[in-house]
Amino acid sequence: MSREWLMRTKLSPEACAERLASGIDSDRSWLASWFGTRPVQGHVRCGWASLHKRPALRNEFQPVLAVSLTAAGEGARLFCRVSRFWTFWVMAVSWGLLLAFFGVGVVFADTVSNAGVLIVLIIFGLASAAFGRWLARNDVASLLAFVQETLEADLVDEAS
Repeated sequence: MSREWLMRTKLSPEACAERLASGIDSDRSWLASWFGTRPVQGHVRCGWASLHKRPALRNEFQPVLAVSLTAAGEGARLFCRVSRFWTFWVMAVSWGLLLAFFGVGVVFADTVSNAGVLIVLIIFGLASAAFGRWLARNDVASLLAFVQETLEADLVDEAS
């Protein structure tokens, strides 16, 4: 599946932003984040929106749909892109530090038990990443459908 999409709508960028904002629960407010009822969370600012599905569980590998709203003729052009960038780096750094810590212990202590802990950490990290990706397997399609329905947009192009 592509990671970038181009859509067009007859609504103005301001109307698009208003519709998106009214159709989601804000993830900037902990109250709306915990007690909201809408299936999509996110935030909308001038010219762009960041959307993600409401997770049933905490999921650091959940995709985020970034939507750029620009004027195009009588309507708006929506450039949608899936992003997992910050999550990847947070997880890479945290797991890297853990692995480095236990890796140093394995090198200097030269014990089998420390090597076992290192192997268990690697397996747990890979399993948690795979489980998080599996939980979010349909999120991108449902976020794109949400944007298309809310903004009455037509998919023009799938880039890359």
